[in-house]
Amino acid sequence: MYTYVDEKGIHINSASNIRTVESYPWEEVESVTQLNKRGTPVQIEVSLKGDKKIVLHLDVDWYAKRSAFYEMLRDYEIPLDTREK
Repeated sequence: MYTYVDEKGIHINSASNIRTVESYPWEEVESVTQLNKRGTPVQIEVSLKGDKKIVLHLDVDWYAKRSAFYEMLRDYEIPLDTREK
């Protein structure tokens, strides 16, 4: 699985075919909850309009991408909650 964010939204490729990408525009994102384990982010839960939720299990690559993700949340005024898992 590969996840990336850009100015258009969150994009997830969960299939073996690189062309199969699910995209979620920022306008559909209602809130984000970051779950930490001992203060370290391990999972992101994204709540979308229509009661849909995306769960992202974080890996080492996340730390390189996270500043862009948090910047997009600020730009689109999306609430971020942080909790211990």
